[in-house]
This record gives sequence, C-alpha cells and structure tokens, in this order.
Amino acid sequence: MKNYDGLNDSNGVHTIKVSLQDGEFKGSFTHEIGGNCKGAELLDFDIQNMDDDEIKDLKKQGCVIKRPDDDNYLFVKLTSDAGDTCDFEVDDDEFQNMIVGIEIIDFKVEGK
Repeated sequence: MKNYDGLNDSNGVHTIKVSLQDGEFKGSFTHEIGGNCKGAELLDFDIQNMDDDEIKDLKKQGCVIKRPDDDNYLFVKLTSDAGDTCDFEVDDDEFQNMIVGIEIIDFKVEGK
C-alpha cells in the first residue's frame, strides 16, 4: 500500500489478504470489507461469519475453497511450489488453524 491513514478517513473499503498453509501446500485469497473500521479490527478473520455466496466471491490465488451445500465443513485445495495440489476437508476451526497471515493490502476512501 502506498498510503494508509490509520487516524483519518475511516469510511472506505479495505482489501484483506488471507494466506493459508498446511505443510508445503499454500494458497491465499482476498476479500473486501467496507464501512467505518480501521487497522487491527479488520485482521480478525473468521470464515464462520461468511455465507456461501461470500465464500464463492473470494478472489483466490493458488487455492480452492468451497462449502458443499448443507455441510458443516469446507473443501480446500492448496498448491505446493512444485505445482502439486492437496485436498482437505476441514471444519471451520481447522480452517482457522490453516491461516498463517492476514494483511491489509489496499484501502479506498468512500467517495474518492
């Protein structure tokens, strides 16, 4: 990010990047959070708070994340640096344990 004013311009849209890893398999996704919020409060990511459409709308890099209909688990596919993939069926808590990084990568002030 070129500029982030943590004290002003609270209303806007933040782009958050979440990185996942299990063993050598990795992936990441971004999602947008709008409203009057800033900084650390945006870094408390919990997939349990997302509905199926929000999960489908995530912009994924090197991974697949799906919640099969009427199930209490997630299907996650991650990719190694060598291009191999690994499939996981995890519950929400196990998914949270795969998160190795959460970062604010962009912010756009509303109306600008």
